[in-house]
Amino acid sequence: MAQRKTGTKTKSKKRKQHTKKGKVYINPYKIVILCAAVIALCMGLLVLSTAVAKKNEERENQIKIEKQLEEKKIEEARAAEQKKKDALKKEEARKAAEKRLTEEKRLKEEKAKLAEAQRKADEKAKAEKAKADKAREEKAKAEKAAEAKKQAEAETKKKVEKAKQEEPVRTPNTETKVPSTQTPVPPAPTATSPAQTPASPSQPAQPAAAWFDFPQAKNGAQLVILLDDGGQNLAQLQKFLDLPFPITIAVLPQLAHSKESAAKVRASGKELMLHQPMQAVNSKVNPGPGAITPDMNEPQIKSMLFKNISELGAVSGLNNHEGSLITADAEKMETVLKYASENGIYFLDSRT
Repeated sequence: MAQRKTGTKTKSKKRKQHTKKGKVYINPYKIVILCAAVIALCMGLLVLSTAVAKKNEERENQIKIEKQLEEKKIEEARAAEQKKKDALKKEEARKAAEKRLTEEKRLKEEKAKLAEAQRKADEKAKAEKAKADKAREEKAKAEKAAEAKKQAEAETKKKVEKAKQEEPVRTPNTETKVPSTQTPVPPAPTATSPAQTPASPSQPAQPAAAWFDFPQAKNGAQLVILLDDGGQNLAQLQKFLDLPFPITIAVLPQLAHSKESAAKVRASGKELMLHQPMQAVNSKVNPGPGAITPDMNEPQIKSMLFKNISELGAVSGLNNHEGSLITADAEKMETVLKYASENGIYFLDSRT
C-alpha cells in the first residue's frame, strides 16, 4: 500500500511538473496594446460606418431635394401652362363676347332700320290713303252740296213764285197783307250767337227757312242747337255734320275719337266746344277721362283744361259734362271761368 501511494504521488508530481513547463505567460502591456488595438479598430469601423451612413443620408437628402426641386419645377411648368391655357380661354371668351355683342348690335341696327322703313312706308301709305279718302270725301261733299244747292234754289224759286201769285193787289186804301202760307226769310244771324259759324265750302249759304218751313221769328229771336258727348262715334257724328244749318257740337276729351271728331267738326264749319267732364254730386257717377274733381287745386284745374283744349284744338267755348258737384263749388268755378276769360272762350252751364 505504501508503495502504491508513493507511486501515485510520484506520478502526480511528474504531471504537475510537466503542466508547469507547458504554460505560456503574456505580458500585461501586450494585453493592453491588444485591447487598445481592438478598440481602435472598432472605433475606426464605427467612425467609418457612421461616415458612410452620413454620406448616404446626405446623398439621399440631396436626391430628395433634387427630386423636390424637379417636382416643383414640373408643378410650376404645369401651373404656367394652365395659366396660359386659362388666359387663352379668357381671351377667346372675350373675343366671342365682343363678336356676339357686335352681331347683336348689327342685328338691332338692322331691325331698327327695317322698323323705321316699315314705319315710313306705313305712314306714307296712311297719308296716301288719308289723302285719297279726303279727296273722295270732298268730292262727295261737293256733289252733295251742289245737289242740295240745286234743290234749295228750286224750292226757293217755287216758294217765291207761289208768294207772288198769292200776293193781293195793293190800292191806296188797302193794306198789304202777307198770307200765312208765305215763309219769309229770317234775318241774318249775328256774330254773338254760339251756333252761328260761316258755312263751309260743302254747305250752301242758305237760310234755315230755305230748307225747312219755319215761321219767321219775332224780334230777331234765334234757335241755338247744341249737341253734347261728341268724340265717341264718328259715323253718328257725321250725320249731324251733314245737317244744312248751323249747330254747335261739344266734344268730350281724351276718348278714342276725340281729336278726330274735333277736326271733323272744325272742317265742317260747325262750331266746336269742349265738353269738359266734371264730378257730379252722385260720387258713383264716373265723369270720364280728363275730368275736374273736388280734390284738384287751381293749378291742377288749369292744367287739365289746357290739356283737354290742346287735344281738341281751337274751341269757341266749353260746357260741363255731368259736373253738378263742381258747378256748385264757387271756388272751382271761379278758376274755370277765369281760365275761359283769359283764353277768349265762353262757358255755358249745361244744367238739365
